[in-house]
Amino acid sequence: VVLPKRLQKREARSTAGRLEGKPADAAKRRLWTVEESIEVASPLRQRLRFQITHPEQSSEVLTFWLRQTNYRSVASNGQQAQRDQLEFLKPGQSEFVVDLTRRKSGLTMPRGYAVSRITEPKLDAPYLFEPTGFSFADDGTAFVSTRAGGIWRYKDGQWNQFADGLQEAQGVQVAANGRDVFTMQKPELTLLRDTDLDGQADVYSSFENRFRFTGHYHEFAFGPVINSAGELFFSTGLSASGHHEAKKSGSGRMSSALG
Repeated sequence: VVLPKRLQKREARSTAGRLEGKPADAAKRRLWTVEESIEVASPLRQRLRFQITHPEQSSEVLTFWLRQTNYRSVASNGQQAQRDQLEFLKPGQSEFVVDLTRRKSGLTMPRGYAVSRITEPKLDAPYLFEPTGFSFADDGTAFVSTRAGGIWRYKDGQWNQFADGLQEAQGVQVAANGRDVFTMQKPELTLLRDTDLDGQADVYSSFENRFRFTGHYHEFAFGPVINSAGELFFSTGLSASGHHEAKKSGSGRMSSALG
């Protein structure tokens, strides 16, 4: 992103009144004036400010595209309309502000944490290992939930599949004993128990399922997280468009991210 170093003024003309590529009458053309300025709070934070003068009696709005940047965060007082940051301004909005925050150079790891690079398990299909959650036991063993419905275990430099056959697991939490784990799949919060201590879950228990679930693809569930009192918390999602009735499956199996 190239930031302006001086105040600039631009004029934007409305396309209203144009028909089949023919220019509108001069009386119907409307004119905006946009003044740009920059405020540099620090080497890591800048603010772009746009002062906008609207034409009289116009309900039209300006739009701004915020392209992908190398900044840590980009925020504005516009109305985000798309994931690629198309910002709609409100009718009559006279000021548009974009706040840009850079990352510090070098490591920004909080005290008490360390970074270790781990190679993912070698699988025939990459989509079988799309992590959705991480949790660590006191001995450093890592558990990873995946969108494809698996729970993976990493210990002593080796991966193994701890559990499989879940419905889009969206989180994992190590239990108090350090070897069993909770995971959140769409229809329930599940406790996965390793009763024979072989590093694989052999008991799948429904721990909590007293919430609405119809089978709609968009009803994701996330969690759990645990507090200092040992209480578990999770969140549930809504279906994308109205009520969706679950139908009986001919195979008797639940649907998954892979069908």
